[in-house]
Amino acid sequence: MAALISTAAILPASAQTKPVGSDTFNTKHLDFDATTLTRENFYEVLAPIAKQEGEVNLYSFAASFPVFWKEAVIPGFEKKYGVRVNFYDVKEDVAKQQLIAVHQAGEDSPADAYFAPGPTAAETRNTPIIANLPLADLLPEAKNYDPKLLRVSFGYEHGGTFMPLHRDQTGMGYNSALVKAEDVPADFPALLAYAKANPGKVAITSPLKGGSGENFLYGVAQSLLTGECHDKLTNDFGWDDAAAADWVKNSGCFAPVWDYFRELTPLVEVTNGNADTQNLIGNNAATIGTVWEDYAYTFVQDKQLPESYRITLLANGQDGGGDGAFLVRNATHPAAALLLIDYAMSYEPQLWKMKHMASRTARLDIALTDAIDAHNAQFLVPEATYRKYAIGYPSVPVMTAMRDAYVAEILSKL
Repeated sequence: MAALISTAAILPASAQTKPVGSDTFNTKHLDFDATTLTRENFYEVLAPIAKQEGEVNLYSFAASFPVFWKEAVIPGFEKKYGVRVNFYDVKEDVAKQQLIAVHQAGEDSPADAYFAPGPTAAETRNTPIIANLPLADLLPEAKNYDPKLLRVSFGYEHGGTFMPLHRDQTGMGYNSALVKAEDVPADFPALLAYAKANPGKVAITSPLKGGSGENFLYGVAQSLLTGECHDKLTNDFGWDDAAAADWVKNSGCFAPVWDYFRELTPLVEVTNGNADTQNLIGNNAATIGTVWEDYAYTFVQDKQLPESYRITLLANGQDGGGDGAFLVRNATHPAAALLLIDYAMSYEPQLWKMKHMASRTARLDIALTDAIDAHNAQFLVPEATYRKYAIGYPSVPVMTAMRDAYVAEILSKL
């Protein structure tokens, strides 16, 4: 371990960095005084310690993201800091349970930094695997990011410990060669009308099998619920699992949602995953379907979707959210991990990610037109539509309760 580097002389005593949600920092291998670490002294303090650590272990859960790490991040980071990155492509559920078990046993973490699904901060709040350093206030690159997205993920206020590394958007993908412009549904009732007129030609990913379907379910709900029901759905009420389940099941708010799905489901293909839906569109078996904007974009680039593919958002909105990176509690290479997360958030990697993966960014200084040329931009949600109809995800307990209710109200009665 490197010798402790004091930064007391650099930072005034009155400006002390404090742990999030606790009196003490929960990472035991800090070879620096976290209370005196700031955005201004970040590199000066951490770079020499990271060089002594020599390596950093990175977990990444997303199947489409190894190329980002291996091409846009790791080579530049290793060259800049002289620190080796050990990359591990992991399964989300396995990795989460592993890290929970490790920390419950009081052992050192096998991962230092983790690129994880957006709900992770909320899902692990009772068994914390996230280091409680306020990264939003410490990482120099964070100053260029949307301030709300630095502190809230899936309706959960995590205090700036979970960095918004990737933004995504769900929508309705369609083949413009087979669907006339005037027939493209503008909202959820219009999609139902299209399905009635074109039975079997709409593909909806199952809410239990893929995020585009799960978020379609939420889109229907936020479009059809009104008044107090809508307010409870779209605002963070500090839900726990039991309260959310009781509300979704017993309040009566969701009656129009289940009526909509009872009418829609017999008319559409309910698929077993996001890729299955996109394959149906690519094979002309479906003309319209639920998609992830960035995932479908990669299908177009790989010729699995036609050049006539387009995407839109239904009024009054479809979900956009994202995934994040965090310093793992009890990381053994924390200085290198902090530098790695900061580097991945920097301008060039984020621009590369948007250009090559259509992965949106929470950086305020990068626009879609900075990265995507006019030809490829036609495969993404038009900017005016995105700004008008992109909405955030609900809280994790509410989304879980909605999936469970979908099983009870729709699947079990087919």
